[in-house]
Amino acid sequence: MFKVNRRELLRTGVAAVGAATITVPGTAAAWPALDPSAPGWTARFARPHGQRGSYGVEVIWQRPAERPSVAISFDDGPHPDFTPMVLDALKRRGVPATFFTMGIHAHAYPDLVRRARDEGHEIGNHTWSHPDLSQVPQREADWQLSSTHDLLERLVGQPPALFRPPYGKVDGVGLLAAAAHGYRVALWSETLRGAHAGKAAVGVVRDIENGGIVLMHDSGPAASMELIRVLDSFLVHLRRRGYAFATIGDMIGVPRSPAIAPGPPRPTSPAP
Repeated sequence: MFKVNRRELLRTGVAAVGAATITVPGTAAAWPALDPSAPGWTARFARPHGQRGSYGVEVIWQRPAERPSVAISFDDGPHPDFTPMVLDALKRRGVPATFFTMGIHAHAYPDLVRRARDEGHEIGNHTWSHPDLSQVPQREADWQLSSTHDLLERLVGQPPALFRPPYGKVDGVGLLAAAAHGYRVALWSETLRGAHAGKAAVGVVRDIENGGIVLMHDSGPAASMELIRVLDSFLVHLRRRGYAFATIGDMIGVPRSPAIAPGPPRPTSPAP
């Protein structure tokens, strides 16, 4: 797993995080709020000097906890074929997850967003139509986040607190758009996707560290079926290794409404 060298990030303003890339414009002096002593694998950025506003944004891809835990996350849904099967597997194993939802799909399939909420999962913002935010103007980035934010707040009953940039690519434009909503930017430390998800799952179970965040997808090409095929076994083997499961928000201390927060852990089926 790739871990960012915070000193290098502070010096250059650019870091590659696994498959994700953070690009921060300006010199190190323009971004003084990076906190090298922050707990977990996080980076904190404030607005450059001379710009209006005093808010900042936290970027996280791992957060170790006292009890070994991991966070499971899904991007690009909801999808009428794949998302119900993912939700069924999570319910069967009593695992909460974070779904980074696209606005255009949430608009088309609102009942799936509500079902995920009702089953104790966390809903995050993944833009309206999945553009590369490092390639769009500020106005477009703001609209992508705002339109999705407003829709998810109406569907879920609580505004989303987390944002994941498409392709994991975010620069100053995306960071400012995220900061305007008070988001924390959630990346990932491990990836499980595509036609080789079964083989990748073995490596993730072997190598994942405490506080790791796993990226998966509940929408996309037919290769998503391979992920769904191995998902149940993947969850079982992580639990056998002693890992508990948490949403990303719960892992990093984002408060949830009592009406939305999950209840007591659901009983899990015996491992096959």
